[in-house]
Amino acid sequence: MHIADEFKHLVNHLIYPVPKYPFFGVHFTKMINCGREVGPDAVLALKREGYKNTVFTLKDTFDSLMYKGFLNFLAKNTNLAIGEFLSFFSKSAFVAKSKKLIPDVEEYMFVKGGTDGVRTQAINPKGGFNYGF
Repeated sequence: MHIADEFKHLVNHLIYPVPKYPFFGVHFTKMINCGREVGPDAVLALKREGYKNTVFTLKDTFDSLMYKGFLNFLAKNTNLAIGEFLSFFSKSAFVAKSKKLIPDVEEYMFVKGGTDGVRTQAINPKGGFNYGF
């Protein structure tokens, strides 16, 4: 998602919430091309290398949803997970989260754009994250 050019003055630097997990949720990024991106940086992919929320395979989705680590993370963080899903699939929920960082933003200021990225989460069977650098 992007902020329309006429409203990009609202974002003059990076704006990220303090992360609890290795994903940030909604955040604002000033790009090198002077654009302003807004987005969650990590959402559950329903297909390996699936770059759109409309792309999925039954096998990949089943593998992800039935993985013991995912189920344990979900059990410990149900409200967080529901909130992340809602803001990914609902523009109004996304804007509501965005307003926590920049109260002046409104839904009409956002424009769909770009492609989603895919980033793995090294989650262990207990539902925790492995950082292993």
